Amino acid sequence: MAHVLPYLIIAVGVFLGAIVQGLAGFAFSAVAGALLLHVRPPAEAVPLMMVCSVIVQLATLAILRRTMQWRGSVALIAGGVVGLLPALYLLHHIDTFSFRIGFGLFIAGYAAYMSLRYGRYQIAAFAGIRALLRPDPGAAPVLSADSLGLSARLAPALPSSAVPTPRKWSDTALGFASGLVGGLTAMPGALPTIWCDLQGLSKDQQRGLVQPFIATMQCIALLLLLSHSDIPVRVMTDMLITLPALALGSAVGTILFMRVDDLLFKRIVLVTLFVAGLALAI
Repeated sequence: MAHVLPYLIIAVGVFLGAIVQGLAGFAFSAVAGALLLHVRPPAEAVPLMMVCSVIVQLATLAILRRTMQWRGSVALIAGGVVGLLPALYLLHHIDTFSFRIGFGLFIAGYAAYMSLRYGRYQIAAFAGIRALLRPDPGAAPVLSADSLGLSARLAPALPSSAVPTPRKWSDTALGFASGLVGGLTAMPGALPTIWCDLQGLSKDQQRGLVQPFIATMQCIALLLLLSHSDIPVRVMTDMLITLPALALGSAVGTILFMRVDDLLFKRIVLVTLFVAGLALAI
């Protein structure tokens, strides 16, 4: 039983990571690594997580292909590829440990702040609805966005068919920063996800823009890893054993993504960012 337990832990970690990535579009390693790194050394856990993450990305790209906006992601991807070059240099010349902690705390802090802000607006909206249901006898009822405690920031997102106006230079700059940060922290999708959240994009718009970028960056990272070292044999064994868990988790996460609405998806993304940020900082 003792020799089976590590494989069960790996399967559970891969399953949970696949669900989160299938649903939110990122953070496989942040979730799976919490378990895998307890039963495998980093030299084996990291390649396994990279391979699994790429498989989930490619599977969800195929399933959600009608949502993907490759044309809108071109500038992001181009900037990300260029940003990887200085990241590879800085990996050997700066204290990446301190940078990871700082960036992780920044992501977690942003997610916590935005979650609290959305919660405050929802409380205000509930209070507005309650006031409408139990109005003051001396006051005339008024039904408006302000009376419900809503703001423009919580207005419904544009339909998923409405593509944001391309801004190639700013998108390229965002891609460069994301590639640079991703090369140092293994989280290339954090900055684009935050940008989409600030823009108020719908879940389909966000997924369509960010996932092609993340998938491309992860494929490049995996190719770089393979070009510098061989994957240990035990990693391939773990990969084959956990394939059913990976496939099931990917299917569950993707189905959940297609069923949740925009507001719930926004909350899920913020929680995922918070967890990923803490995992990076701890």
